[in-house]
Amino acid sequence: EDPFLLVELLTLKPSLSYESKNSQTYLKIELNNFLSNLYFMRDQQITTKKGIIIGKMATKQREKEVEIVKLFWEALGLDYIEVNKGYLEGGDFFPMGDFSLMGIGNRSSFDGAKILLEIEDEVGIVYETRKEFFHLDTFFNVASSNLAVGVKELMKESRVEVYYDKKLV
Repeated sequence: EDPFLLVELLTLKPSLSYESKNSQTYLKIELNNFLSNLYFMRDQQITTKKGIIIGKMATKQREKEVEIVKLFWEALGLDYIEVNKGYLEGGDFFPMGDFSLMGIGNRSSFDGAKILLEIEDEVGIVYETRKEFFHLDTFFNVASSNLAVGVKELMKESRVEVYYDKKLV
């Protein structure tokens, strides 16, 4: 009945056990693989013209976040598509109106991005060259409908492939 308690239990993942010490029994609470990265809610899903896509996280520590996000969308009664192959994280995705950009690097793979080729007419696949940047949005961003900003050197290093109607142009 308490939604706040439910959220705390889902994110902290406590385990409870009893421990005896000096003839006393204590309740021991441990946090096991708690979901500290839920703060970054852009990563678990993306929103396209065709709806919500639930991604697949590249690191094991973040896998459970996807399950929580699915519960959220299901509670709202919204449908979604899931990435089953490869990895796709939201920090690598930019909806740009008539087309979208998808970064491929540390956290998203081409196999994961293929789902976009199925539902979007035009997709720019941006191959990130530097391993120290986790997502495309760490060196590139869209400030308005006619202005993009980024780190010039990293943008020059990145290779872009454009797909139109599922075909490499």
